[in-house]
Amino acid sequence: MQDRSTSATPSPVPPGSTANRELFHVIAQALDVPPPATVRDELTYFRCVRDRARVVLATMARLSSDREADDLDIMAAAVSIREQLSDFPCDGYDHAVSGSGSSC
Repeated sequence: MQDRSTSATPSPVPPGSTANRELFHVIAQALDVPPPATVRDELTYFRCVRDRARVVLATMARLSSDREADDLDIMAAAVSIREQLSDFPCDGYDHAVSGSGSSC
């Protein structure tokens, strides 16, 4: 993946981890959206999930199409997803009380 055009330089893989593990962790954070508290909040919840899933899918499509992607490319993809998620916070609705530890 030659296009490493994220605004932040990807960090090296943390000790004891792998680039794939870091990417998987970011994807899980992106898609772990707290459920809505009421039916009234469902539409906003679904939009949040949709927008976050689009970020993940677009990044994964780019990454999977590059047969030469290395650990730096994978870490750049993780950084890209993390940065783009700030555009789609899940604070526009009331969250159901749960102990799931959602990332939003």
